[in-house]
Amino acid sequence: MTQPLTKPFRAFRPGLLIGLISYLVVGAAIAQPVDQPSAQLSESRPAKIILGWIEPVQVNWLPHPIEAKIDSGADHSSLHATEIQFHDKGQTTWVRFRSVDHQILDYPLLRSATIKRKDATVEKRPVVKMQICIDHQWQTVAVNLVNRSHFRYPMLIGRSALTDGFLIDPNRTHLTQPQCAPQQP
Repeated sequence: MTQPLTKPFRAFRPGLLIGLISYLVVGAAIAQPVDQPSAQLSESRPAKIILGWIEPVQVNWLPHPIEAKIDSGADHSSLHATEIQFHDKGQTTWVRFRSVDHQILDYPLLRSATIKRKDATVEKRPVVKMQICIDHQWQTVAVNLVNRSHFRYPMLIGRSALTDGFLIDPNRTHLTQPQCAPQQP
């Protein structure tokens, strides 16, 4: 006589069925739909600004917006700069550089950043603070200066500039327009 390949059917257990139904009912009662935040959360948090992976931003010293790549994989922001020179003004070191639209700019040096590149080399870059407008918000952003002429976009905005109030939709571009009141350089 051959043995069956599967275990024989066990008797119906009502306690197991009641437990399963209770688990499903309680789970459904406390679950929140992903796309509909609760009223408490939406009242306590301001709405997030959704950015695409490319957005126009206004830099306080430019008369027009520039295209910036929004990169959540980058820790910090960078701006196209050439002819970078250091000089002292009193007790402070300043950085003079040529940037977008060939403008020559002068900013106090915030610090030097050590950047690890894809090819495993390390590069030192000067870092300055500047004002940029994203959508309708002026942000003070630490920006490292580097020659970005081989990139399509003159500015890269990293995570540290997007800490509050922003979400990124990586499938879209140009979801905002800078709408900040003018600032003095």
